[in-house]
Amino acid sequence: MGTALPDARPEELFQMHPEPDDARRISMRIIMNIIESHDWEFDVVTHGDQTRFEFRDVIFI
Repeated sequence: MGTALPDARPEELFQMHPEPDDARRISMRIIMNIIESHDWEFDVVTHGDQTRFEFRDVIFI
């Protein structure tokens, strides 16, 4: 688990925003593109001051 994200709502976390200096959101959008292209499922789980990303339906070759 990593440091909690203050906006750890999956529906907003992966959206692109117009701020060019928001590298975290750009990186998260890249990750979301990978998730969507492989039909994976995911959850963002926050407990207290920690956040964890859980991925499902991942097939390793």
